[in-house]
Amino acid sequence: MLSNKFTNNHTRTMTTMNIEDVYTYAKQAYDLIPDDHPHSEEIKQLLIDQVNDELHDYDNTSVPYRRANTTRKGSD
Repeated sequence: MLSNKFTNNHTRTMTTMNIEDVYTYAKQAYDLIPDDHPHSEEIKQLLIDQVNDELHDYDNTSVPYRRANTTRKGSD
């Protein structure tokens, strides 16, 4: 089992992060997984899955910059 230090400090709500935060979180969490932990490979895979889900959500929910409420001459 991971120490309380790991679980308490690195449990975050990822949906409020920007993309740089996602990568920072992933690197820090990955680096804290002890190599000698009996389930380290499974934990790393779960982390990768979590990060991939977050990146997928980020990519599919980000709205590109749009000029709202600005109508230019000749536009419909």
